Amino acid sequence: MDTDQRLALEEKVESILNDLRPMLGMHNGDVRLLDISAKNVVELEFLGACASCSIADITLNQGLREALLIQCPELTDVVVTNMPDMTQPEKLHGPADSPLAASL
Repeated sequence: MDTDQRLALEEKVESILNDLRPMLGMHNGDVRLLDISAKNVVELEFLGACASCSIADITLNQGLREALLIQCPELTDVVVTNMPDMTQPEKLHGPADSPLAASL
């Protein structure tokens, strides 16, 4: 992949992430694009509440990964470098802990 193709792919990925950010923001979360590897693997970092959410795997698999792989078939995978540690549940929170849920 040449430089122009890589930049175009990064722009496309950022655009898709921008479409998904409002959903993440409803729970005080966000995501940052860190890299797209030579093998077309997108590396993301969860920010805010997403970094400690008990359903981060669902956000990744049924939200981010699905949207990116469908809309960018040239990608091979999507990974998050800071997935919450499910072995330490005391450090996790879920959607019910979000300010939005608390206001309901």
